[in-house]
Amino acid sequence: MSDTATMVLDHHPHTYPTAEPVATYLTAIEASEMFADHRYQRDLDMARVRRIARQWDPRRINIIDVADRGPANPQGRWAVINGQHRWAAAGLLNPYMALVARVHTGLSLAEEAHLCRELDRRHTPAPENTGHHPTGAAAAAGQTVVEQLLDDATHLTVTAWSRRGDHIERPFVLAVALILHHYRTGLDRDRFAEVLAGLRPRQIAARMDTTAHANTSSRATALAAAGVMVAAYNRSRGLKLDPAALAAGS
Repeated sequence: MSDTATMVLDHHPHTYPTAEPVATYLTAIEASEMFADHRYQRDLDMARVRRIARQWDPRRINIIDVADRGPANPQGRWAVINGQHRWAAAGLLNPYMALVARVHTGLSLAEEAHLCRELDRRHTPAPENTGHHPTGAAAAAGQTVVEQLLDDATHLTVTAWSRRGDHIERPFVLAVALILHHYRTGLDRDRFAEVLAGLRPRQIAARMDTTAHANTSSRATALAAAGVMVAAYNRSRGLKLDPAALAAGS
């Protein structure tokens, strides 16, 4: 298996919705339902907002971090912690546009402000529409590839499943990332998105090998789920993918 595929499987993103209470999860939220709290957010650079809007490509927009302040909060429920220029650009284009958001729950205002600073410090400024972070050494470049794959995979899975109330389990996101990596030159993304939309997570689990699904390893579960997704893709109309490519280099 290639180094990039191995890093995808070993990566540990934030928690996704499960039946148990969690502090952080991913979902889709309309731009109009979010707001920026300028007690800790900087003023918007409207020239930057308009530039992002002009160059908008929904497949290349990173996840936005928001705080859930609860439905009774007078300012609104979803406070943007990181990504306010992308959020504002989406609002210019279509206030009802659904954005992939990483939701943080149970934070105080001071904790939101601290997380905002930490996330801002963590990422060197880059054109936000690209979905890429700047690279330096070869190792950093490899991590950037992984982050981009996971962002793309998250966008596909949240778009396909979250609006129907499906839980987005981490191994399934990793499975989509593996497919995007291994079939990057032959995959029809629009066709794959349609296949995912018609394939519920519980159907994937039901079709997986029982041993693999019971395995506590995210690696084994992600590979098994990817195999189910590729099989479903190959049943749809169009060129087929080689299932053996998932294990290439292993």
